[in-house]
Amino acid sequence: MLGVDTNPHPDIVFLGLQEVVRSDEWYEAIRLVMAPLDYVLIKQRNCWAIWIYAFVKRYLLPDINNIESELSAFGYAGIMGNKGACSIRFEICGVNMATVSAHFTPHTENLEDRINDYRDVLKGQTFRDPDVNTLMDHDYVFWMGDLNFRTEGLKKDQAERLIASKNIKKLLEYDQLKKAMESQLAFLDFKEGEITFPPTFKFDKGTKNYDSRWVNLFSISPH
Repeated sequence: MLGVDTNPHPDIVFLGLQEVVRSDEWYEAIRLVMAPLDYVLIKQRNCWAIWIYAFVKRYLLPDINNIESELSAFGYAGIMGNKGACSIRFEICGVNMATVSAHFTPHTENLEDRINDYRDVLKGQTFRDPDVNTLMDHDYVFWMGDLNFRTEGLKKDQAERLIASKNIKKLLEYDQLKKAMESQLAFLDFKEGEITFPPTFKFDKGTKNYDSRWVNLFSISPH
C-alpha cells in the first residue's frame, strides 16, 4: 500500500487517509514500516479525520526547504472538517511539490458539490512564498483521497456484470470523475493513474456483494 515494496525505493512517499479516528495508532503502524527503510516524516497535517503525511529518504533532508501545510474544511456549516482537504508543500532540489488529501461531498446527486469542493480547495489554500502561492503554482501536485465521485447512468446489475467480467474500461465510461475531467469542470491539467482494479468500496455488511454506490479512491497527479 505504501509503495515501498519496489526496488529501488522511491525517494518521497505521500500518504493520505480519510475517516481516521485513531490517528496515533495509524501513524505508529506506518512508522514501523517506514523507519527501517530510512524514511523520515517531514510533515503531517490533518483536518479532523483527514490526514496527509510526507516522508522522504533521510539523505534528502539537507535539500528540503520551505515546508508548509494548509487545510480547507467544508463540512457542517463550513466549520467541522468531516469533509475537506489538507495539504503539504515543500521545495526539494529547487523543485516545488505539493500533495493533497481530500474527502469530498458524498451521494450520486451531489456532483456539482464535489466539483465546488475541488474548486474551493484550489481557491482557499495559499502559501507564504509569493512565487508558489497556490497549489497549482507548484511544479508537481499529487492529489489523493475519498473524492466520492460515483458511476452514473448505470444500473447496479449492469455494474456488477462489468465488475465480474473485469471490464473496468467500460465501467469507467460511467465515472463522474472521468466525465468531469474530460469536460474540464474539475482537475484540469491533472492526469489520473491507470485503474486496473475493481471498486474496493462499498460492500453490503457481512457479504462480498457490492453496495449500489462506487466511490473513487484514486490518486491523481498532473502532467
